[in-house]
Amino acid sequence: MAGASPPYSLSRAQADGRTVLAVSGEIDIATVDEVAAAIRDELVRGPLLLDLRELSFIDSSGLRMLIDLLRESEQNGWSLTIGSELHRNVERLLKMAGILDMLPFDGGPPQMPT
Repeated sequence: MAGASPPYSLSRAQADGRTVLAVSGEIDIATVDEVAAAIRDELVRGPLLLDLRELSFIDSSGLRMLIDLLRESEQNGWSLTIGSELHRNVERLLKMAGILDMLPFDGGPPQMPT
C-alpha cells in the first residue's frame, strides 16, 4: 500500500537532563523491531524517559519488548523510565499481563480507578 502512514510515530525532546521519546499510535508485531531499535539507540546515548501517553495499542510483542528493554537496561547500566501517564487501553493491558508494577515509572506507577 504505497503512501500509507506507519501505525506509530516517535518524537524526541530533551527535558531534565534526559531524552524524552514519545511513542504514539500502535506497537505490534509489524512495528516492534523498529520501535525497539529506536529506543535502544536513545538508551545507549543516555537517560531516557519513554512517554507512552499517546500509545493507543500494544500487543504481546510490544509487552515482550518492554520486558526485554528493562532487562537490557539493568544489564548495561542504562537509565530507562516510563512516564506514569498511559492510555487507558495500554494501562489495562499492562495490568492484565501482570507487568504494570514491575515497570520503572517516573513518579510511581499509574493508579487505575477501581
